[in-house]
Amino acid sequence: MDTKDRPITQLLGVLGNQVQQLVRTECQLARTEISENLGKTRSAIGLAVAGLALLLPALTIFLQGVVAALAHAGVRDDLAGFAVGALVGVAGVAMILTAFNRAKAVNLVPEKALSQLQRDIAAINPMRHDHEHSAA
Repeated sequence: MDTKDRPITQLLGVLGNQVQQLVRTECQLARTEISENLGKTRSAIGLAVAGLALLLPALTIFLQGVVAALAHAGVRDDLAGFAVGALVGVAGVAMILTAFNRAKAVNLVPEKALSQLQRDIAAINPMRHDHEHSAA
């Protein structure tokens, strides 16, 4: 049977089935994209935690050396400790704030899938509009 011979209801039924399949495919794509983004985020967090576990003891030993060097250079022990602690504290706060800003920038919304779905809907709407006018 040629498409010209098909009733409009049958064509709309076929169109509806194709739209449902398209939406299912796009939803699967969105789930996959979200899963990939979450996987990348988990991996980055794990790596950061491992790095932090290694850096904390190294930083502590290094800072003890800086305090000792300042004391050896003639700065009172207590002032050397306060000065180093204050500088490291300010640097730490700056790093934490930078990390939070970068974390906010991570977008877990499946942009590619949503964009494709919007294009699909835009392509379907003119077809529906044409069928409705030809049926009238």
